[in-house]
Amino acid sequence: MMKKFLAVLLVLGLAGSASAVVSMSVPSEVAIGTTSTLVVSSDSVDNYGGYIVITDMVAGTFSNIQILPGTGPDADAEDLSADYPGWWFFQALSTNPEVPVVPGDHFTIDYTANDDFSLVLIELYDFSENLTGTAEIQNTPEPLTLGLLGLGGLFLRRRK
Repeated sequence: MMKKFLAVLLVLGLAGSASAVVSMSVPSEVAIGTTSTLVVSSDSVDNYGGYIVITDMVAGTFSNIQILPGTGPDADAEDLSADYPGWWFFQALSTNPEVPVVPGDHFTIDYTANDDFSLVLIELYDFSENLTGTAEIQNTPEPLTLGLLGLGGLFLRRRK
């Protein structure tokens, strides 16, 4: 009986993912040492899910995946990096018609920039591992570091 229930649950999740429009909001620039948030949203009440893949794990740290209200009572999210470096799983799911998935923001992941001038590619995949979206984060030095670099350049120019 439990196997049948799990099979129905999986089919509901996969069927819903086909019609949901899922997007992610990513900051275009993050200063070194600061943390920003990536947001996964959907405009649909359907169940959906997939994977977020981060291509450069040295340039920054991703942590603290959160499931937001309205994602469904059976929603799930987890870091798969132990087995698949840079992979995060997420699923908006409700098996109760009385408490459906509500359109809006559903998941957040924190990103902390570690490395100067690195470009981090983030990819969004559905359950069938079809690429559905990409985004980039440019790590930038904080303003004080940029100012010091500029002053150093002026002093070097003046010495010559």
